Amino acid sequence: MKKIVSVFAIVMLLCAVTTPVFADAASKFKDGIKQFVMSPHNLVDDIKSEYEAAEFKPLGVLGGMFKGIFNTLIDAGGGVINTFTFFIDNE
Repeated sequence: MKKIVSVFAIVMLLCAVTTPVFADAASKFKDGIKQFVMSPHNLVDDIKSEYEAAEFKPLGVLGGMFKGIFNTLIDAGGGVINTFTFFIDNE
């Protein structure tokens, strides 16, 4: 009986100590998923901003589309990397 109680106490202590580590990993995982899902939003924002800034509007749409695709790919790639490496500490 004493062994069971001591093992239970050790498991409780380990759970109390390691909980913040898992919380940080879950936060990084959640942020990576969010970054990947929200990455196409860059496409719309960049087209709109380049359209408003350009004097010749069709060129602004084209430039915004290329810029938006590039930023979308960068954010989606970063989100995938953060999602798959959530268990690795950044610091």
